[in-house]
Amino acid sequence: DLVRKLKKPRSIWVMLPSGEVTENTIQELGRLCEPGDTLIDGGNSYFKDDVRRAKLLEPRGIHYVDVGTSGVKAVITDRTGRLLDSAYRPYGLETGPNGWVDQDIEAIIAASCAAIRVLASAIAGTGASITGVSVTAQIFNLVAVDADGRALLPMISWLDQRAEPDARSLASHMPPAEQFVRLGAVVSGKDILPKILWLRDSRPEVFERTAYLLDCKEA
Repeated sequence: DLVRKLKKPRSIWVMLPSGEVTENTIQELGRLCEPGDTLIDGGNSYFKDDVRRAKLLEPRGIHYVDVGTSGVKAVITDRTGRLLDSAYRPYGLETGPNGWVDQDIEAIIAASCAAIRVLASAIAGTGASITGVSVTAQIFNLVAVDADGRALLPMISWLDQRAEPDARSLASHMPPAEQFVRLGAVVSGKDILPKILWLRDSRPEVFERTAYLLDCKEA
């Protein structure tokens, strides 16, 4: 019913835990989608699983995009979008009690640079040149930085659930039905605002030193 109601060409973002539930959902959507549609895996799937899925969907003209959480993927394409080469570098995540999920923003930057260097070396001497660069990254993260742009804490991942009590507190002032009307969604612990409230109330010494609150791409 979801696929039928979407305007063509469709773009469907799948935000599920990695593993069987994502695999089954992608397979089912792949059967229902049509040429020109795009499936986007926003979970934390193993990158080789996403490569396999992309190859299975390609003959049907269905585009497949992996939005990574535990590693960076860099690719080179020609002007038509045909994949020429790719590189992957992991950066991982750290988990803790109460649903904590942190990531090291410096490790993410270092992994990104390493993957880019691999591809730059691959085309060196071929006569090819890079005519454009596009960057995307995960969303709903929080990076508190000082006035010089230095991270004061590890990046709080979109997977993190420590701010769930703050989301419930917000709901006591703005009920979920009102949130949906005013914000277009019902806020949960993964969202930015509850994370900011957690930082303010749980780490006031860090919040006081914070000059900017950034997401992954901006940090």
